[in-house]
Amino acid sequence: MMASLTRLLLAAALAGAMDLMSSTWAGSAQSLNPPPKPKPPSEEQAQLNAWQKTLLDDSKPLPAREAALAQLAASKTGGLMLINLASQKKLPPALTEATAEVISRNSDLSVRALASQYFPRPSRSGQAFPPLAQLVKLRGDPRRGREVFLSNTASCAACHRFGREGRDIGPDLTQVSTKLDRAGLLDSVLNPSAALTFGYEPWLITLKDGETLSGFILANGENVLLKEISGEPRVIPDQEIAQRRQQLLSTMPDNIAAGLTPQELADVVEFLMQPPLLQNAEPVK
Repeated sequence: MMASLTRLLLAAALAGAMDLMSSTWAGSAQSLNPPPKPKPPSEEQAQLNAWQKTLLDDSKPLPAREAALAQLAASKTGGLMLINLASQKKLPPALTEATAEVISRNSDLSVRALASQYFPRPSRSGQAFPPLAQLVKLRGDPRRGREVFLSNTASCAACHRFGREGRDIGPDLTQVSTKLDRAGLLDSVLNPSAALTFGYEPWLITLKDGETLSGFILANGENVLLKEISGEPRVIPDQEIAQRRQQLLSTMPDNIAAGLTPQELADVVEFLMQPPLLQNAEPVK
């Protein structure tokens, strides 16, 4: 019996020694082969990080910080970095209003939707527009929406056609419900410069005699066909053009929704989501 007990003790001691040796070897191997270092940021991310550092540096002049802010707000990754700063309350208060303005023009809908949680937009009532996720849930009345669409308050019909109503200057909204869902339509009203409709990118054209024109280029060639902001077409010989510059902002003001209440905005969107009743519509005078 003593021999059996001795063998058991020796086996236990041997097992303990093996475990100790194994852990010691693993530790040694780990020290000899440290975990790989994280990859350095890409050149693009390094530039974004540099702009963020400038933005957060109180010692930098305000114009430099605003320039860094504009650069960050121009891309999806940079926009998300700004939203992250806002969510952690690290965004400089002095730049909050400027951030709200530039991030609303970010080309990515998801960024604009997230930004609406931290950068509310004002409305006519003085009440801030709720985040996009809440606006989508607000039910509208299409009849009231038509009244707002045709009114001077929103001036939608001054530039846009819906069915047989409105003017043919900006994009035709007759079939907009087949292209955008409710969230996308709300976003396009709140942030019209974020995603310009193809063919409706505004241009500034300077003629050799010094005259400057603004509108949408419909055709290029020996003659340039320009639809002016008034809606009137104008043919310009290409040889008379000194310079042309595409503009980044929509001709629809970014603050158009500021003239509406959240309910009025929901009503207009509900109206635009309905198929137009062409047989009953009367053109706007």
